[in-house]
Amino acid sequence: MTGVKAGRSAILVVAEHSLVSEAVCSALLGRGFDVSRRMLSEVVPADPDRGRTGGAGSAVPGTALLLVDLATPAGLERACVAVRCLVGPCFLLTDVAPGPAWGALLEAGAASVMASTVGLDEVVAALRGDDSAEHALTPHRRRVLQGTWEQHVTATEERESRMASLTPRERSVLEVIYRGAAVSDVAVFYRVSEATVRSQVRAVLTKLGVGTQLEAVAEYAAYLDQSGERSERSAGVGRL
Repeated sequence: MTGVKAGRSAILVVAEHSLVSEAVCSALLGRGFDVSRRMLSEVVPADPDRGRTGGAGSAVPGTALLLVDLATPAGLERACVAVRCLVGPCFLLTDVAPGPAWGALLEAGAASVMASTVGLDEVVAALRGDDSAEHALTPHRRRVLQGTWEQHVTATEERESRMASLTPRERSVLEVIYRGAAVSDVAVFYRVSEATVRSQVRAVLTKLGVGTQLEAVAEYAAYLDQSGERSERSAGVGRL
């Protein structure tokens, strides 16, 4: 794992929230680092394809510590873009459990990813390139995490393909069932017979590769999560 050498080494702290950034900077200053900081919006370019440019274009330290929310697809994308834009090794602290998001960051070029629950000693060890640190990612662990990301991407693409196979009416029926409507409610809403709705529901189940309405709703919820739309839909749950 690449890090910085012992001594007063330069570290760039990148965060979405200034209070979090200030606390981490203070802790690292106390451990002998020369610390600077930027907000994530200053690092991620308007054009994500710009590549590793050193953020907004001014000189940046060779090593960066990112504190970014990975709980949403948009947050993960911003973190990956930041990793690709910054020059030098990037380390990340996250509340998200090890899994596909960690793999995505490693795939983007992150030097390492750490749980936010690790102690300051572990963070300092990682930044100094100590591969013997307790929470250091072994080559095998890195490959496993990257594998989970690849599997996630494949599953996401397959789910999107299945959703795209639905007709507009089938997609609409799935939407109102997701909101909690019964077949009888859907029939009244669309002014069709319940038999017609049941036929449409069967078509939805077949195209999504599931056996029950509950499984179809779960699949749709996963689709909304991966596209970042679930919070918008949730506001309408329970209403036709």
